Amino acid sequence: MAGPTKNAKVASKNNPTSRGSKVKMYFQGQEVLPVKFIGTAIGQGVYMAISSINGDLLLDQQGVPHKWDLAQPQKS
Repeated sequence: MAGPTKNAKVASKNNPTSRGSKVKMYFQGQEVLPVKFIGTAIGQGVYMAISSINGDLLLDQQGVPHKWDLAQPQKS
């Protein structure tokens, strides 16, 4: 009969020390944040859009919010 076994410590996905560092994203030279844009009522769908730090959506010439895919990390 084997004695009590010790469980191996497993790294938690919720451990803040195991997470990567936060990367600041930029669009046209200004720091931006992702926001969920819900435009189904006006036929634009649902997607992640670009917002400025103060909360304003960044729009293109047609008045449609820019998609988050256009944001880039800061270049060194």
